[in-house]
Formats: sequence, structure tokens, C-alpha cells
Amino acid sequence: MAIANIVALAIASFVFVMTPGPGIVALLARTMAGGILPGFILSLGLISGDFIYLIAVLASLHSISDIISPYMVYVRLIGAGYLAYIGVMQMRAPAIQAEAGAISGATSRGMAQNYLTGVAISATNPKVIIFYLSFLPAFVDLATLRFADGVIVSVTVGAMLLLGCAIYISGAHSLFRLIKNEAAAKRVNQITGGLILAVAATMVATL
Repeated sequence: MAIANIVALAIASFVFVMTPGPGIVALLARTMAGGILPGFILSLGLISGDFIYLIAVLASLHSISDIISPYMVYVRLIGAGYLAYIGVMQMRAPAIQAEAGAISGATSRGMAQNYLTGVAISATNPKVIIFYLSFLPAFVDLATLRFADGVIVSVTVGAMLLLGCAIYISGAHSLFRLIKNEAAAKRVNQITGGLILAVAATMVATL
């Protein structure tokens, strides 16, 4: 993979994980209720859930690469269009209505349950697999798709997901208040939505 593609993939993945959603709210709430370690274990579960879809997408792209390679321009346009849709919807999204106590549950929950909770949140979110399906073809050359490329993609995405979760964990209290405040949440949604729109525009510009 080209360095430019790896950097673009890293930026897109970071924007994705920083976009407020059910997983982020649960992560913030669990960290506030139980501390850094439970939040970290939950984040590992969230990332593992993402990886289920990521690996499935990479495997499917590899198996159908010969079929869709001639139509990659259209695949990327569809992906860019979907990302643009996500960006617009994120910009219009209201503040998340959820209380920390309602999400975090008992602070005495075991680490295994924290992990499985994270896996379940990501694995049951259909937007995750659609997101990966929409932008991975823009960064992976299907004509030369190799196992090494899959490893690079997985490491890059995993590192950005972990970085984003770490940022949320480290500022759990203030960030939870931020995304709960209607005015502040609107600004956050506009910023993250705008960044997703920028990624979509970049995908079109590099066709």
C-alpha cells in the first residue's frame, strides 16, 4: 500500500471512532462509573466488534476483487456518496440522550462482561460494516490485494480506533458532559460530520 493511502485510511478511521455514538457513550459512562481499566476493557471489546466486520470486508473484497476491479470508479463513488450521507446526518444529529448510570450498570461487573458488552455494541451496529464497505475500496488496490495489505489495513485501523478510545477514556467526565450538552453536542456533530464530508470529497477528488 502507498504511504498516502495509509495516512488517508488512518485519518478516516480516526474520524470514524471520534464520531459520537452508542459505543462512545457506553465507553464514557463505563469509565466514569468504574474507572480507566473497565473503560479500556470495554474499548477492546468495541474494537474487536469492529474487527469482525473489518476482516469480513477484507475477505469479501479479496474474493470478489476480479469481479469488481473493472467497476472500482463506481464502487468508490457509491462509497463516497454513503460517507457524504453519514456526514450530513451526523451534522444534523441531536445531542445524545443517555444517562451515565443507565448505560454503565453495576460498577462491579467483571472484565469479561465489560469486554463482551463492547463486542456486542459494535457487532450489532449495522453502520459499522457499511462504513467499512464504503471506504476500504478507496484505500486498497484490489488488483494487487495481498495478505500484507490486509495486515497493514488492520494495524492502521486498530491503532486509530485505540487512539480514539484512549482520548475518550482520558477525558471521560468532561467529554460526556460535552456530548450531553445540546449546544456543545451540535458543534461536535457539525465538526465530525464536516470531517466525514471532507473524507468523501477526497475520495472523489482522487478518482
